[in-house]
Amino acid sequence: MSLRAIKATARSRLHDRMRVETYAYNDGPDGDRETVFLRVNSEVEEVGDLAGTSLAYAQRGETVPKLIFWIADGHTPKRGTVYAVDTDEAYQVDNLEPRDGPTVTAIAKRLPKEEAAKYEHPGC
Repeated sequence: MSLRAIKATARSRLHDRMRVETYAYNDGPDGDRETVFLRVNSEVEEVGDLAGTSLAYAQRGETVPKLIFWIADGHTPKRGTVYAVDTDEAYQVDNLEPRDGPTVTAIAKRLPKEEAAKYEHPGC
């Protein structure tokens, strides 16, 4: 088995085990919804440092949620779509990264709890 095949198998298994069921809304909480499976990846990224310096005096960590979609599932994320995961957890897509093999990653923002509560989610 080639290294590329091993990597593809590992990514597929990771996605199958880490994915969550969500409802996708394009037209607000009262609009139509679609059931979508995705992975939520929130990692801390260093932002704010001045280019070309290593002083880090303006640097801080910021959590940037990323939503990872498996292309074979047939859903294409769009800017502005809201994905409701739980009662107080919903994300709105800001922009999309280029396709990376079998996945597409969307940079998102987490909605405030009050706004996320307006959206129905799986398990309601």
